[in-house]
Amino acid sequence: MGKKIKIRRVSSWSIGITVFVAALFLIISMISEREFLILHDTTEPYIQCERAAKQLQDGSDYLTEQVRLYAMTGQRTYMELP
Repeated sequence: MGKKIKIRRVSSWSIGITVFVAALFLIISMISEREFLILHDTTEPYIQCERAAKQLQDGSDYLTEQVRLYAMTGQRTYMELP
């Protein structure tokens, strides 16, 4: 017969590998959480900028429409801001 493998040695190796994999998983989880928080913190200002840009665009469209109506009709009501 060949060389015998001792159960204690296999158990020690499997425990060591399990601890190593668990530590690696913990490190990866901590790094991922930090990256998620950075992404979340930068996404909020981006969303606010998008909303502000939309409001600016809507206001510009409204004012452009008022100027066109004033130019076409000559009525002073379109010249005054409501």
